[in-house]
Amino acid sequence: MSEKWEEAQRHEKEYIEKKEARVWQVPYSREYWRNFMHITDTGKALEVGCGNNGLYNFDPDVTGLDPIQFNKPRFVRGMGEDLHFPDKSFSYSLFCNGIDHSREPEKVIKEMLRVSNKAIFWVYGYPKWVAAVLSKIDKTHPYHFTKLELRNLFGQYNICFFDTYDPIRHINYTNSIIEKIKVFLMSIFGVVGYIYHIKEA
Repeated sequence: MSEKWEEAQRHEKEYIEKKEARVWQVPYSREYWRNFMHITDTGKALEVGCGNNGLYNFDPDVTGLDPIQFNKPRFVRGMGEDLHFPDKSFSYSLFCNGIDHSREPEKVIKEMLRVSNKAIFWVYGYPKWVAAVLSKIDKTHPYHFTKLELRNLFGQYNICFFDTYDPIRHINYTNSIIEKIKVFLMSIFGVVGYIYHIKEA
C-alpha cells in the first residue's frame, strides 16, 4: 500500500498544480464548505487532507493539514495517521473526499477522534463492480470503497449525522467536458457521496 500511496500522491500533486483550477469552478467559501459538509459545530477545527481550496482558507478557526505542502496561513504539513496534536485539541475535525487517499483509513479515523470531539467525513461509495474496475485503472486513489465497506468502516462508531450526495449535483461546477462526462457516469453507475458525522462509540 505504501508504494500505491506514494504514486497516488504524485498524481494528486500534479492534478492540483496543473489541472484543478482549469477543471473546477466551485464557489469555495466558508458558507459553501459548512453547508456542503453539514457543519453546525463551532470552535477550533482541524481539516485533514485539506488540499488547496479547503475550509481552512476561509475560516480562521480551522487549521489545514495535508501531506502536500501548501504555502498558506493556518496550514500544517502532516499525515492523518499521525496527528501531532494533544487529545481533544479541536471541537471537530473534517476530511472531505480524501480518506480514500490515505494509507490507513481506520488509523486516520481514530486519530481524528482522538484530537477532536467529532469527526466529519465526505467520501464516495461505489457499487462492488465499479470499485473492482477502478482499483485496476485509477492510479490517484489507493482505495475505492464499496458501500458495504463504508458501512463497516464507520458503523463501529456513533453516527450522529448521515446524508447522501448525488455526484450529478456538481456537474455545473466543472469547466471540462471530460469531467462533466465523468460526473454523469458516476451518477448513472450508482456512485454516491456519503457524509458521516461520527463520535466515539
